Amino acid sequence: METIKTVKMVRQIRDAQYLLTKDMSNEEFMSYIRQKAKLANDQAYEFIKRDSKSESYAT
Repeated sequence: METIKTVKMVRQIRDAQYLLTKDMSNEEFMSYIRQKAKLANDQAYEFIKRDSKSESYAT
């Protein structure tokens, strides 16, 4: 089994996010965060909707 190097992975994600957002104004940053949050919520909703449909067929 492969070992996941969590601390290294978090550092890489954090560094990448910094590079993407370091030159943004506060308004641009908040817009970026809201856009990413909406995308994550939409994906979670689709996952839940798809998962609930597959469970209903199993019973």
